[in-house]
Amino acid sequence: MAYVSAEVAAKESGSPFFEGVPILAVEILSPSDKQEGIDEKVALSLDFGVAIVWVVNPVFRTVCVYRPGEPPVRFNESQEIAAEPHLPGCRAEVAKFFWI
Repeated sequence: MAYVSAEVAAKESGSPFFEGVPILAVEILSPSDKQEGIDEKVALSLDFGVAIVWVVNPVFRTVCVYRPGEPPVRFNESQEIAAEPHLPGCRAEVAKFFWI
């Protein structure tokens, strides 16, 4: 899942895909994911200019937040994450990611 700016979304390309870099990318881990593959996806996203990457781990009920040039920060279901300053007011309780 990804969130793009209005400017990027407004570019009509005639394709179901958009051309541009998302502000926020969310990766939800599946049982078949390997750490090395996730690390590569996150690094590639950040290298291409994604401002924030959230990696959701349903097994441990955590979200790890990655930002360029900063160490990753892990949040558990008793905490709240934010996409600020890039998406002002975008906040979420981690527990709400796991409705089961």
